Amino acid sequence: MERKIIEHLKKHMTTIIVGIVCLALGFGGGYVVFYQPHVTTTVKLKETVDNKTLRQVYSILKDKFVDTTGSKSSIGDRMIKGLTSGLLDPHTSYMTKKEAEAFTSSISGNYVGIGVAYLVVNEGAMITDAFSAGNAYKAGLRPGDIITDVDGVSLKGKSSDEMQDMIRGEEDSSVNFSYRHLGKKKNVHIKRTQASSGVFSKVLKSGKKKVGYLQITTFDDETGSTCETALSAFEDQNVEDLIIDVRNNGGGYVNAAEDTLSLFNPSGTVLYSTKDRKGKVDHVKDSDRHYYTFKKKAIIVNGQTASAAEILAGSLQELNGFSIIGSQTYGKGTMQAEVPLSNGGVLKYTCATWYTAKGKSINHKGLTPDVKVNSVDMDTLDIKQVSKTYKVGAMNTKISAMEDMLKALGYHVDRTDGYFSNQTSKALKAFQKKSHLKVTGTYGTQDYYYLIYQFMNAKASHSYDPEFKKAQSFM
Repeated sequence: MERKIIEHLKKHMTTIIVGIVCLALGFGGGYVVFYQPHVTTTVKLKETVDNKTLRQVYSILKDKFVDTTGSKSSIGDRMIKGLTSGLLDPHTSYMTKKEAEAFTSSISGNYVGIGVAYLVVNEGAMITDAFSAGNAYKAGLRPGDIITDVDGVSLKGKSSDEMQDMIRGEEDSSVNFSYRHLGKKKNVHIKRTQASSGVFSKVLKSGKKKVGYLQITTFDDETGSTCETALSAFEDQNVEDLIIDVRNNGGGYVNAAEDTLSLFNPSGTVLYSTKDRKGKVDHVKDSDRHYYTFKKKAIIVNGQTASAAEILAGSLQELNGFSIIGSQTYGKGTMQAEVPLSNGGVLKYTCATWYTAKGKSINHKGLTPDVKVNSVDMDTLDIKQVSKTYKVGAMNTKISAMEDMLKALGYHVDRTDGYFSNQTSKALKAFQKKSHLKVTGTYGTQDYYYLIYQFMNAKASHSYDPEFKKAQSFM
């Protein structure tokens, strides 16, 4: 697969799609990567007034600036970061050598970890998914559990990157985890192993028909080959219909998206196009001969579907008749190139805009679903720990999160605006009774742990998944 990527990069501009970074999920924080191209670390610049002035500023600050910030980063690194941030482009940035190595390693197709996706909360890392093949799942961790300590070191107050560094490590290394399960503190010893982070597939039954389900969480250097293996298995099992899920997929390697698109189109098909700063248009065409067809097709998206995932969804809609189901996508229609620098750092900069197969730009607009489905979005919920007890009349974001979760689990609430109504209290009592909690109608810490646990598991198992169920109804 790596050879295929390099050959492809020789044929097309050395670009990558970089999407948004979603918190610290297995489908987000640190999981959107760009491929390290074959670019020399020496860049020759013609002497101009601009770069002469930049060198003057750097020289003055390097020699005479009195640093009282307490920052551990070098002045040079901070100046380069300031230079890129001054461009006001959120997708152009500078990473130090350490940042670049960690970022690239995090989604290189395989990573060494325990097999969980998680969100940063005030207590630590709340698991949103525990992959069945991972050691965390085998050790008993489930969505809704909160990892609080790693080898005795608290995760409280840590950034997503710091948590990632602590949870991951060298292959076959073991680590002690402390976590909360339904509010109770537990400890477990887990070995870190290689785990694929990008593609998950299974065959669903829909009456007498078989439906293939393909979840793509990122586009890494193994996405194309893994998707091909899954589609081939679907073909062998006489699967007629297909659901692709790219919710919370922030992007990745553009050639990985191309490899995946090529699995659905004949050779020579224009998959999408790019335009550089000089207006030069490059039509990216499929070069593979074999492709797969399905009778009924749907692709599920949400507001965190971005970049390469939008290329895939947009082209599948235009070229292959896929119905897009979910909510408006993120709207990242630019491409970034990556250049390794002489200090080991990496400069990432916007180098082109991209357009769908039919020439449509989705930048700042996103893809509009064929069927819009509204559901409880994790990004809008205040899922931080409840540390006090709330009763009827209270109003805040924790109450609205409680109302949303109760509604998602099938309890009748009359509002989700954060006001603790009498009906909300009745719904909460029903939940407390079913969960064998003290039936009070008030919302406290223990209720929070049980509610978040059941909600997370409902999402992970698709028992609460309006978008998924709508896609199934199309089959």
